[in-house]
Amino acid sequence: MKELILKAGGQEITVYAEESELAKLIKPERARTGYERVAESEIYYHVGRSRGGACDFYYSFDTSNYTNGDYVNDLNLFKDRERARVLHDRLVQWQALNDEPVDWGDTKIKKWYIEYDYTAQSIIACYTLSVRPVGTLGFSTHEKAQEAIEVFRDELMWYFTKYRLRLDEKRTEAAE
Repeated sequence: MKELILKAGGQEITVYAEESELAKLIKPERARTGYERVAESEIYYHVGRSRGGACDFYYSFDTSNYTNGDYVNDLNLFKDRERARVLHDRLVQWQALNDEPVDWGDTKIKKWYIEYDYTAQSIIACYTLSVRPVGTLGFSTHEKAQEAIEVFRDELMWYFTKYRLRLDEKRTEAAE
């Protein structure tokens, strides 16, 4: 038998139950993701877009930042999110300056994009005809996708091998 003390309305009640029964009552604590709402006295981070990506720190509730998804409660997660955003923005700019527009609706032509193969541990250019995953940047040819990979290789390696979208994300290292 285990003892459990319940507190409600300023009163305490002691309950005795088998451990298996108590386990049903107690919800296991979930690992932090970095996106949880913080208490009013705690710090959260968001990107000040009008100041060129400056980091803003807040100590109070800000519903607009939280609702827009521009809100994290961990400084390292904030820095990594910003680094990933800058990489994406630079890739979009590079594609616009060095490649042709991609018609995602034309299912007869190949649209090239960048992926990471965790088995081969390499960045690769792949193509699709009819699907477009969220956030995918397209290139008009295999050669242009390969060129982008070469230009951004170091940052892409960081993105695919080190970057975590959330604090509790696990990544199994590929077997050598």
